[in-house]
Amino acid sequence: MSPDERKVSTEEGEQLARELNVLYGEASAKTGDNVKALFLRAANLIPNEPVSPGEIKGEFLVRSLTNVA
Repeated sequence: MSPDERKVSTEEGEQLARELNVLYGEASAKTGDNVKALFLRAANLIPNEPVSPGEIKGEFLVRSLTNVA
């Protein structure tokens, strides 16, 4: 994707991730580029010890960066 086609720049995505203290990475569902690597990166951040639902702290945030103004 060319920079002209992007809705959100890499810099904007990285900045938002820093503000929200979340993992940032770019992948393409269309081409498959970087999907596996990003999934593995995220999975490696999950603790190896079992956690019950009552112990989970924080929030899970799913946000489409293509719609960020």
